[in-house]
Amino acid sequence: MRIAKIVLERLSLVFLGALAALICVQLMMDTSPPEVERLRKLALWLWISTVYVGFWFRTARKNAPARELSPAKSGTGVVVGTGLAAAYFVTRDSSGSAAVLLPAAIGLLTIVTAWFVFRFASKHADEIGEARFVTTNPDDGKSGGV
Repeated sequence: MRIAKIVLERLSLVFLGALAALICVQLMMDTSPPEVERLRKLALWLWISTVYVGFWFRTARKNAPARELSPAKSGTGVVVGTGLAAAYFVTRDSSGSAAVLLPAAIGLLTIVTAWFVFRFASKHADEIGEARFVTTNPDDGKSGGV
């Protein structure tokens, strides 16, 4: 786990340096090639991802027993991951105000949806999970298939 933390910290610094270099290239050029813009967006998403995972590693308890992830956390994670992927794929081919407006709207909707999912899953955590069926026959008490 310690090596993973170190690797993530180094990767985060590499992606941050690449992001800074690409921003400098964009500022120095009159017209930036589309490849530089795509690389800048990729470096930004990679940096955000490594920082997020790095914070997750820092908050993990040492020698803590493995626990099952709560439905609230797993559901919220799925919504946030899907929203980030949607925002990334929308920004790949867009330019101008559409490059900011649509991903911002997707981000806002992702935050709102994640909040609703977390709230719902927190209240109904006992009801969410694997489906279990009663397989006993009430007439004879023998176990049978579904």
